[in-house]
Amino acid sequence: MKRYDRRTFLKLSGASAVMLALSACEDEGFGGSGTPGTPDSGSSIDPSTYDPFYSGEITTLGPPLPEAPDSPPIPVIRDGRKIFEIINAELTRRKVQYFKLQYNAGLEHSIQSEMQMFVDYDTPSFPAKEGLKARMNGDYVDGMWAGFDEGGYGWGKGSTAFIRGIHHDCYGIQLDDYKEERYYLDRPYPANQAQFKALMDELEGKFNHAPDPNMLDSPEVRKYDIGITVADVQGKTYWAAYIMRTPENPTDDE
Repeated sequence: MKRYDRRTFLKLSGASAVMLALSACEDEGFGGSGTPGTPDSGSSIDPSTYDPFYSGEITTLGPPLPEAPDSPPIPVIRDGRKIFEIINAELTRRKVQYFKLQYNAGLEHSIQSEMQMFVDYDTPSFPAKEGLKARMNGDYVDGMWAGFDEGGYGWGKGSTAFIRGIHHDCYGIQLDDYKEERYYLDRPYPANQAQFKALMDELEGKFNHAPDPNMLDSPEVRKYDIGITVADVQGKTYWAAYIMRTPENPTDDE
């Protein structure tokens, strides 16, 4: 049996307390409810002005989570808002200083639509061209646009570049039509406390950075909207999220 040193044991215990306190061990229905007060769409901000992943290459937030079969298991939660609350509580417990997540129902509805394509076709992976064609031929891309519009990201509506580039901000669904030429799910749902801790370490390492003194108007705390979904494909549970910088300017329609 694997033995943990005292520091690792305390970290896993802290994460376990957060998960057990908030999850209530329920396996709830796919999806979540809307959020009153979600900003309207219509912002004219160019995505490159606040998209931290804006580049010419498709990127991910990191490698798949490690296997840790002897770590205590955690229940599968299918409500995106509850998962957000668990992640947020763990970030608070860690005293994260430089970034803040806020739940966005529109982003959750958008990524649900994208994930639904993999569920309907019962595959975790497409050849890139076939996957893009399937997304365009179904109602999936319409659902994605509706979610972006609801969540305050309607400025990109109708843009093929936006809908393809969204995977710079996507965690769990990857589109690589340059090297591997695949469109695929790459994030199994964390099955145990060690995998949850690894996920939180990764998020903290990716986003929790002090302001850059060489950049004008670098925010003290960066704010991100997040929408999360969970689904089963071929008997395996996957999760995915859009994590996007919160638009700084409100819509002109307000």
